[in-house]
Amino acid sequence: MKAIASLFLLICLPLFFIAQIQEQIQHYDSRGALRGDSPRPAEEIPAQSLLEYSALDNPLYWKNHPPLGDYWQQDIHYVIAAQLAPERNLMLANMELMYRNNSDHPLSVIYFQLPARYKGHQPPVQIRSVRHNGERVRSLMEGNWLKVILDRPLQPDLHASLEVDFVTHFPLQSRSDAPGRDTLGRSNAAYRGWVWYPRIAPYSRKHAWQPEAPFGDFGTYDVRITLPGHYIVAATGQLANEDEMLSPETKEEIALSRFLASPDQHYRSPDSNRSKTWVFQASNVNDFVFVADPLLRCKEVWLGDSLQLVDWVPEPLIGKLKKEAFSQSQVLLQYAQKMGPLAVKKIQLVHGVPSPPSFALPLLFAREDGSMDWPAASRELAFAWFNNADTAFREGFAQFLAAHEAAAFVRDSGATADFDLRWSKAFEPYLIHIFYDSLTLSPSLRSALMFHHLAALCSEKELAGGLRSYLFQWATLNPDPDDFAAVFHRYLGSDLNGFFHNWQASLPTFDYKVEKIKKLDQGKKIRLTLSYEGDPTIPLDFIVETDTGDVLRYHIPRSAYAKDEAQRSVLLPWPAENPVYQTDITLPASFRRLILDPDRQTAELNRLNNYVGYSALRAKVSLLPPRPQNHWDRYQLTFRPNLWWNGQSGLQTGLSIHGHTRVRDHQFQLTAWYNSEIGQTQPPGFPEPVIHPYSYRLSYATPLRKWGNGFNLRLKSAFLDGLQRHIGSIEKVVYQGKQTTTLSAAYQFQRRDRYNGQFYLAEPQNWEVLQSNASLRLKARQQLEKTAYGSLWQIEARSSFLGSQSSYAYLEGETTHRIALFGKLSLRLHALARYGRGDTPLESQLYRSGGSPEQMFDDDFYRARGVFPDALLNRDNPFRPNYLHFAGGLNLRGYSGWQAQQDFRAESGAAANAELSLGKLIPSFSKKIKTDVYAFYDAGILGKEVVDEWLPAWTAVQQDAGLGLTISLHDGRFFRANKPLVLRLDMPLWMSHPADEMEAVAFRWVVGVGKAF
Repeated sequence: MKAIASLFLLICLPLFFIAQIQEQIQHYDSRGALRGDSPRPAEEIPAQSLLEYSALDNPLYWKNHPPLGDYWQQDIHYVIAAQLAPERNLMLANMELMYRNNSDHPLSVIYFQLPARYKGHQPPVQIRSVRHNGERVRSLMEGNWLKVILDRPLQPDLHASLEVDFVTHFPLQSRSDAPGRDTLGRSNAAYRGWVWYPRIAPYSRKHAWQPEAPFGDFGTYDVRITLPGHYIVAATGQLANEDEMLSPETKEEIALSRFLASPDQHYRSPDSNRSKTWVFQASNVNDFVFVADPLLRCKEVWLGDSLQLVDWVPEPLIGKLKKEAFSQSQVLLQYAQKMGPLAVKKIQLVHGVPSPPSFALPLLFAREDGSMDWPAASRELAFAWFNNADTAFREGFAQFLAAHEAAAFVRDSGATADFDLRWSKAFEPYLIHIFYDSLTLSPSLRSALMFHHLAALCSEKELAGGLRSYLFQWATLNPDPDDFAAVFHRYLGSDLNGFFHNWQASLPTFDYKVEKIKKLDQGKKIRLTLSYEGDPTIPLDFIVETDTGDVLRYHIPRSAYAKDEAQRSVLLPWPAENPVYQTDITLPASFRRLILDPDRQTAELNRLNNYVGYSALRAKVSLLPPRPQNHWDRYQLTFRPNLWWNGQSGLQTGLSIHGHTRVRDHQFQLTAWYNSEIGQTQPPGFPEPVIHPYSYRLSYATPLRKWGNGFNLRLKSAFLDGLQRHIGSIEKVVYQGKQTTTLSAAYQFQRRDRYNGQFYLAEPQNWEVLQSNASLRLKARQQLEKTAYGSLWQIEARSSFLGSQSSYAYLEGETTHRIALFGKLSLRLHALARYGRGDTPLESQLYRSGGSPEQMFDDDFYRARGVFPDALLNRDNPFRPNYLHFAGGLNLRGYSGWQAQQDFRAESGAAANAELSLGKLIPSFSKKIKTDVYAFYDAGILGKEVVDEWLPAWTAVQQDAGLGLTISLHDGRFFRANKPLVLRLDMPLWMSHPADEMEAVAFRWVVGVGKAF
């Protein structure tokens, strides 16, 4: 009986809760009053709010400043009544949307945008009902948007009333900066309302419905939010009942200046059981967002008489704010002076709240610590001018303008000491390093670079004037890149189709170079010869300095258009069809040096050839390997000592030289060692070795840009630990989002010239001596890396080639997958298959337990004996396993070192490996030390070539399974050149084919450096 009663309650309670929510929603109309009769059809009576929005006294309404003769956009007006229930973290709301169809097409469906589902939570917005002109209509969920099917199509030039009842669920709120409740027991939870209501998707003249667009149509909002009386709300628009919600007395109590002057100040609103309704009205905006927090404190700043900036700061953060946290008004004022006035009259900046998924103005958000660095602050404020365009174009403009104006502000404010550093930090994240480091540019970064080079094409005055003209014409409208180009054509009075077409059609690349400077008239006249490769539309600025300190600025146009720049001397245009340009320049004194693009306005592929009389070379000494280079216009040489030791050469003292730039041209690393034989350990039974006194290792890489994007040349050479190896390869890299594809062709030559070269080796019986191993290797590799999933596919064809003393070939395929399970577990899968023919050298064969000896040569820890104790190798008993494992091959880690049997290596084979990781369940005690525990399973098979047969003779399938542990040290510069150092312990507790007199289940262990796969 108790079970039946429990089941009845389990079924009825959720139904009762849903009914209560539905009843609460249905009791209120769109303005918060009790619902009465349904309104008359909106087609018959146009909404008064829409009439006000479209009135002649609204200069931002699209009909009052149409940019084109046939332009149109939709008219919208929202009326939302919402009631927050903090005890349940949800909001009950009713929305009435007045929608006018200004297109030439009847609309039979309407799309609403909804927020994405939080992981492990119910949908943030649940739709209860949808009405069209008072009648319920059918609606369907399609992805993250709602498709409403109208009972009759909305004809052109008519209105519709769409009424939606919905419930918004907020994720469970928690605060690290304040207790959950105040002294009166009231909730201190903060609620962030972005993408919190069904927002109608934009319907435009060129793209029709855009359900996935991060912005909406422009219109008006009338929003009423009811919540407990102690809450304070910052939201889009003007507070219509400010005298009631934020009276002068209340404003004085929550003024930020009080808390800055006295950090011990606290404010708690009077205890009140009644709720308050905040009424906000906003016009000429395309979204509505809010933050409700009882601990918000504010500061108001007026910029002139027309623009108000409000800083909102949670009380616990006030003492943590940096000085820059309140300097956003200065950046905003500079924007307004250059770009013209904002479409809105009030900008609000909420500190201590992370930015929403899409930028919704005019409410802005600072970082968690309440501060915003220059690029981030300027970028967010830039959206105030450009928050309605095509997504990529809008993002690109915001990134460019943020960097451009932030740098100008630092320069104009007189902060010259660290200007270069701030300039670099402002531009590089958006414009430079991704341009060089990846070969496929995202649409937004392509747009940012286009704006960046437009600034080089125009003078500062012309750029600001063109942008003001564009924003005046397209404010609160829906432009696209073609509209932007048309405005600049008209403003500059010149045809820039070539410039814009190049950026829309492809990713332009170019490089200017100083070919020659000939001094004439005792250096007071120079004959300058320049050359270029790539896009011919980018103009060139350069400076010439004389011995007397004169700095002369010049500009070379790349078309008939030349920038209006009084500070530069404009030379004759450089015709696009000519790769070489020559001109004579007369100077007031003797020539000293020349710099192309001194202001670094363009993203050239190679800036190292832009200097004459000035060195772009920088050198430094370091004790550790260098970190990735930040300077994209310098060539950095880093010198550091390099010490190593192995059992054969003893102590190796050496010097490493790294040469690198941000643009990855001519990167090399050379290390040379002197083999001192100090601390040398001689294995018993070996004759006295002859040690070569010197060793070296060299690597070199550079892009082959003349071949096209993504082509690279790589060279490697080494004479080290008894082996000489030389590799030359050409590769093609293609980036597609998070997927990278690499195609490569390589020639490899290696040889051990003396038998005593084997003395270096932990496994000398697995190397050919006095026999050249030369091969041609063709490889295709594809890697995909996402948060919850990663994969690697590669296939390699290898054949002996010129210079080889053995004849062999094989085809090998390998794949690795990483899959997240249930948020805490991770499954790694690996598979390998190889088919080989011929006389494959011992070092290149496929090994059962791990990687081949030639793979070991690439790893400092395994290349030579002595780094690991000899006790781990167990050479005396080949029927017992080694305790040292090197990853690779079939990876049957339980069979490590069993070399008495004849099937531990072969020409062909296949394997499957799996690891189930529990790493995310293990707490991390340090960011630099991470621990992982896993269970593993390995299975593999080897095949020996049979003469006159295509199919090899296969061994039995051998398997093992057990548990493993890895410890990763993430400050890997001490050991593995910026890679984590992974220490591994594997315990293969079960083996399918144990050696003689060994049990299938027994305790076994091996150690290694690096993950198994």
